[in-house]
Formats: sequence, C-alpha cells, structure tokens
Amino acid sequence: MGREILAVGLMSGTSADGVTAALVRFSGRSVQVLRCRTFPYAPALKARVLTAAGLKTPELSRLNMELGEAFARAALIISRDAGPVAVIGSHGQTVWHGPKMSPPNTLQLGEPSVIAERLGIYVVADFRPRDMAAGGEGAPLIPAFDEFLFAAGPLRALQNIGGIGNVSFAGEGRLWSAFDTGPGNGLMDLAARLVSGGRLAMDSDGKLAAQGRPDLKKVEVLLTHPYFREAPPKSLDKDFFGLDFLRRRLGPLSYRRLPDIMASLSLFTARSIAQSYRLFSPRGRKIAEVVVSGGGAKNPGLMRNLRLALSPLPVVVSDRYGLPVMAKEAAGFAWMAVRAIQGKVNHCPAATGARGKRILGKITPALALLAALGLQSCVGYPRPFLARKSGIAAVEPGKPLALKAAIVKSCETLQGETETVKKSKDVSTDEKGRYSFWITGLSWNWTNFITLSRCRSRVQLYVCRPFCKEVDEVDLSILGK
Repeated sequence: MGREILAVGLMSGTSADGVTAALVRFSGRSVQVLRCRTFPYAPALKARVLTAAGLKTPELSRLNMELGEAFARAALIISRDAGPVAVIGSHGQTVWHGPKMSPPNTLQLGEPSVIAERLGIYVVADFRPRDMAAGGEGAPLIPAFDEFLFAAGPLRALQNIGGIGNVSFAGEGRLWSAFDTGPGNGLMDLAARLVSGGRLAMDSDGKLAAQGRPDLKKVEVLLTHPYFREAPPKSLDKDFFGLDFLRRRLGPLSYRRLPDIMASLSLFTARSIAQSYRLFSPRGRKIAEVVVSGGGAKNPGLMRNLRLALSPLPVVVSDRYGLPVMAKEAAGFAWMAVRAIQGKVNHCPAATGARGKRILGKITPALALLAALGLQSCVGYPRPFLARKSGIAAVEPGKPLALKAAIVKSCETLQGETETVKKSKDVSTDEKGRYSFWITGLSWNWTNFITLSRCRSRVQLYVCRPFCKEVDEVDLSILGK
C-alpha cells in the first residue's frame, strides 16, 4: 500500500443499528479515517434483520437486495465529492453464524452487486465463508487489521464491543491470539427491547443501568457458562447469548426491575471480558494497555465497569490512535478490500483457526460510470477536457477535413476494455493547408490496483479524406483540462 489509496468500508454489526460507513485513506502503513457515519435502519427493516433467521426463502432473498440498497446509499453519501475511490469493502449484515455446525456455515446479507451497480466501484464482500472453507471459525476477522496496525508496538488487548465482544492480543511483532469474548451490547439491547415491549432499542448511554443495582450473585452464576472456559479459537452467533439465555438465567423480566437487570448485564459483560483475559491472554507477557472500540465504548457505565474489572490495566479508546470507536471495524473491512484487489493476504489464521493464510472476500467488478452521474470508478475517473489543436494537413488547401479523435490507453485496466471516444468535425484549412480547432471530451486516468501500474489516456487525431490517416496525437495530460 505504498501508493495513496481511498477506500470505503461498510459494516453492520449484530445489534443491527444500521450501516456504519467509513471513508479511509491508506498510504504505506498509515491509515486515516476521513469520514465516518452510521446510517440507521428504518424500524421495519431493523425488525426484519433481527428476525431474519426465521424468514422464509423469498423474504430472505428480498431482504438481501434491500440491504444491498441500504449499504449502497451509505457508500454513496460517505464518498460523495471525495475523489476516486479504489474499492468498497462491505462486511454485510450477519443473519446467521454457525461455526460449530456440520458443515460450518455463515450468512451475511447486503447484495454486493447492488452496491457495485449503484456506485460503479469494485466491491469486495462476503469475507467469512473462505475462512470457514479453510477450517476456521469465520470470525473474528478484524484481528488481521489489528496485526497490521499494532504488531510493531507493545502488547495490547484490542477490545471491540459491538453486539458481541471480541479481542485481539497484538504487539511485540505479531498477533498472539484473538477470539469472541462473549456478549457485548447485544444482550443489554435485547433486554431493553424485550422488557420495554419494543419502546426502547437500547440502554442509551447506560442511563438505566446507572439507576439500578447489580445482582452480584447472579453475575457470578452467569460467568460460569461453559463458553467462557472454552479455549480459542472460538466465535459466537448473536443468538448464543440471546433470548433463551436471558429467560433461563435472569428469571422474571419486568419493567419495574429493568434498571437492576441492565446494571447486572453491564457488570456481567465487563467481567466476562476481564475473565477472558485472565484465562487466555498470552502467557508470560505483560499487556501494556487495553484499547476499546465499538458502540460499547460510548457507554459510560460499561466502560466504568470494564476499567474496574481490568484494574490496574490502563483502558483507552481507539480514538487515541486515530480510529474513531464507531469507525474501526468499517475501516478494517476497507483495508481487507484493498488487500484483496491487490492480491495480498488479508487474513490472520491465528484468530480463526484456519489452516493457513488466505485472501478473503468475493470481488464484484464494476464498470466506470460517466462523470455526469457524479460517481467515480475504482480503476478510473473521468475529467472533462478542452484542448486546442493546430497543424498542417497534407490535403488540398481550402478543403474541409473530417477529423476524428479516439481515446487510446497506455495500458489495460481491470475491465480489460478499450474506452473509445470518437469526435468528428469538419474543419477547413487555409491556403497553406493549416488548420486549428478545439476538441472536447472526457480524459481518463487509471490506476490498476492489482499491479499498482498507472495508465494514461490520450487522444489520437485522424484526417479522413477519403481514408482515415493518423496525422497527430494530443496528450491530454500535457494540454490540461
């Protein structure tokens, strides 16, 4: 990634709050998040996402296309007027994750063909199945990005708290291990929706939990769940710690008890993370700090519980390292997409248990769209030009010329196509055979992101009287816009 590259990352977690989009600039080992925004799902769409496991095939297929449109809108808005975007990395929306089934399987919706069609940009999506095919859990995948960013520094615990919690232990030259720690925000969000009859989507800023008192004995019982003793690699579906778990382990769920329930679940989530570190952090290594990202980092009560559970370890948020807490996973999938179209490994088998390093993701190509549409292509973007050309034509003076201009490329693009623009115009010569005219059209510059080669278009002029014969060449990069 020595050349500066713009990419978009799209992510929607198990909480199904909406699509988080990040516009990211990559240059060498530098990663800069330029824009980040979460585009909430409409309530009806979110409801269908959360119940997708129970949908019949026609509705599931419809949902896949609807989510593709939602992801495309997010990508379009986040990249507007940003310049040429190389690629979009779309995680999609997980609706099922079954790493322990036979065969292991996983399903992410959000049709990448829709995204590619709407934006005219290459899309890399559906990252998890390749890892499963190679014997891995299919998750977590962001540890490869963590290794890229943090392997060179001291040992850190890179903790994401989305619907599910996951951690990467990276530093001292490598990624040591990574796994899902247990519930993140998902269990608290589920309790809020269930007990409030759908009036609450979550415990915003942990305000309900702050009014309640945790049941310490019940928290200790919750921490005895067998998952927490299971050695990595391991990963979770959102329903693993779901409705059945809530009803069996927490007893009666009433609105009157909601603050106490939320306080208990917040403490349970924090202590499950700390317990995972005690059991499975790299042996004989000292963790320098914990870096938290994801929606849980914005919950003051959860972060307070986490700092108490991990004391004296310092706990910071990923913003300290230039990665906004809500952007890190989306930025990670943008990075994975760039690596994929460059033919480079974007995978860390130490995190998932796969048999070896792989290139994850399926690539959906897209043709470049016209500048008039206000979109850009991953391999090229058009710019209008206006150039004046003068010369002498070896024809009878005073006779009109039929001039044609054709765009010629200096190398092949990913599409392998020849973009041609023909411009015919009658131009008269003077008594000495001289001509002068203006030519307008679109010039293109390409970057082949697999070979990192640069391509440049130029216009070739022909005089046609009676047969077309090359008379001159105009290099648009010299003549300018």
